[in-house]
Amino acid sequence: NAAAQRTDPGSVFAWYRSLVRLRHEEAVLIDGRFTLLYPEDPPLFAYTRTTETTSLLVLANCSTKPMALNIQLARELASEWTSAEVVLHNHPGQPWDRQELQPWEVAVLRRLV
Repeated sequence: NAAAQRTDPGSVFAWYRSLVRLRHEEAVLIDGRFTLLYPEDPPLFAYTRTTETTSLLVLANCSTKPMALNIQLARELASEWTSAEVVLHNHPGQPWDRQELQPWEVAVLRRLV
């Protein structure tokens, strides 16, 4: 029920609140240049938003199966995003694995440009 969602930090309601908070805190989400990544990989929704100072990478597995990241993306994560901070992740208590996304897993990374 709605009351339970409001007090549960792992609820869908709490997740959407964190998304709204991120949008208010990160100007790059409003002002940044949008670049869709890997459109040929439909279960993976990946994009960047970039300004002169900041870049955000959003990765979402939009499927019911675990997804290994493609080689090109894994290489980019290893080279360009190693020092990135994970600012949002929908699997609390579990570290984000840079090689695979679990079903419905979302990770948002931030780095300075």
